Amino acid sequence: GALRPAPVTVQYLGFPYTLNVPGIDYVLTDRIVTPPEHHAHCFLEKVAFMPSTYMVNDHRQSQLHQIQGDFSVQNARNRSLPHHQEIPVLANFNHLQKLGPRTFDLWTQIMSHPALRDSKLWMLKFPGEAEPHLKREMHNKGVAEDRLLLTDKFASAEHLSVKRAASILLDTLEYNAHVSGLDALWVGLPLLTLAGSNMARRCGASFLRTSKIPELLARTEEEYVAIGQR
Repeated sequence: GALRPAPVTVQYLGFPYTLNVPGIDYVLTDRIVTPPEHHAHCFLEKVAFMPSTYMVNDHRQSQLHQIQGDFSVQNARNRSLPHHQEIPVLANFNHLQKLGPRTFDLWTQIMSHPALRDSKLWMLKFPGEAEPHLKREMHNKGVAEDRLLLTDKFASAEHLSVKRAASILLDTLEYNAHVSGLDALWVGLPLLTLAGSNMARRCGASFLRTSKIPELLARTEEEYVAIGQR
């Protein structure tokens, strides 16, 4: 077998599950993304639990000017963006490979509520090739294609502050928002999620529990839609 790289080896953040590689001693996780009664036996590594969320992040050190700043309606207009003060803006900033058909169906159910008939779904061109397929799916579900807005990624100097234009971040349930979910919470953007069956599908729940915002953690798909429509 391969030589051990160090006397004690720990895997963290690179892959949200077991690496299934002999010689890795521990995985750093928490009790929400990896409930001991459900998942510990699935890991080849020993499970080491962090006291709160396993994903350590502190934008107060590196991005203070963005998380304390403002993003006005005029700021949004200058970038051809909608703003939550004018219309409901439902957002997701994940790579689109995290988006599955069931999640997209729930999003269109949310958008179909009469109170959200003017809402926009804001996503990233990540990749841009997905745009015609997403518009086709919206049309097939009875939602006007022009309610989908796809933008390029923003420069790192403003990628947090622009998120303030949105009303809520809708999590992808097949594979949760990780960094983008934390980014949203840092700038005060609510994150709506539903805890799934494995580590990659439970990160949003961990973030909300640590942030003490359990009311945005849905227990069922029906509740996910209902919270999104409020």
